[in-house]
Amino acid sequence: MKTKEQLNEGITRGDDRSKANVAEHVAAPEPTVEVTERKSQVVRIGASMPSSDRAVLKALEARVRPLKLSAKTTTVSDLVRAGIYALSGLPDKDLVSIISRLEHIKPGPKK
Repeated sequence: MKTKEQLNEGITRGDDRSKANVAEHVAAPEPTVEVTERKSQVVRIGASMPSSDRAVLKALEARVRPLKLSAKTTTVSDLVRAGIYALSGLPDKDLVSIISRLEHIKPGPKK
């Protein structure tokens, strides 16, 4: 590969190959960086909830199981994550409405 100085020298001399080479390099778009999707690091968090909410999660888990959404069993973590994504797509008014209906509970003990 020619250096920039060599290409410029070829242009001043009228070297057609150097002109084509420069045009090729100038017109070439910047190489795109291919983004590969890597698995996110799994983070374990603790959450407190009333036993009635836990019962709702178990009922949802039983409801989803026969749907066979994937080769793996849908877990409570999957349901919680799906809920997070569903909430994140709501307008603020709806989000506030849903959150205001939740029963306020004290957080569990820290480990």
